[in-house]
Amino acid sequence: MVSNYEKMKDSMAGKFLQYDQEEIIQKFLLEHDSKYIYIQFVGRRYRINRLTGAISWSKDHFQTEEKAGYNEAMTIYDVLCYSKKNCHLANEWVNINSLTTVQGGTLKKENDFFQSLGKHDNWKPKFWHKRVRLSMEKT
Repeated sequence: MVSNYEKMKDSMAGKFLQYDQEEIIQKFLLEHDSKYIYIQFVGRRYRINRLTGAISWSKDHFQTEEKAGYNEAMTIYDVLCYSKKNCHLANEWVNINSLTTVQGGTLKKENDFFQSLGKHDNWKPKFWHKRVRLSMEKT
C-alpha cells in the first residue's frame, strides 16, 4: 500500500512539470542537462528528473541513487515552484535567528532541531555551527 506521503510527493512531482523549468533554472542558477536539474540542498546533491519530476539524491555522483524522502522533496518543490518572483540566492551566511519567518516553527530556540542534527555524522562538522548556511546553490 502506498502511503499518503508518497501519494502527495508523486502528485507534487506532476505539478512541478507544469512550471517553466528554464525559468526555475535561471532563477536559481541550477546546473542542468536535458534529463535532469541538479540542486545542492542541505549538504546533499539532488537531481530532478525533467520528464517525471521525481527527485533523487546521491553521495557518489549518481552512480547509485536514492529516492528523496517526503520532507526533502516537498521542501525542494516548494522553494523552486512557490518562491516569490524576486527570490534569489544571496550567497551569504546568516544567523538563523534573523530569519523571522522560521522563528516560530521547527527552528525556534526551544525546539531541539539543531541538537538532533548534531547526532548525525553527515551533518558534522560542516553544518554543526551556531550559524547555519541555508544553501541551495550551484556546486
